[in-house]
Amino acid sequence: MKTYDNYTVAAEHEGLTVETYLKQIVQCPGRRIQKLT
Repeated sequence: MKTYDNYTVAAEHEGLTVETYLKQIVQCPGRRIQKLT
């Protein structure tokens, strides 16, 4: 599993808040997690 820091970086790259980004991961976990690897 990615660290919270990695989610923060990924969210910033997408112009999202971490909270919004994590909600999207919950909605579509496979695609989001793959994108971060």
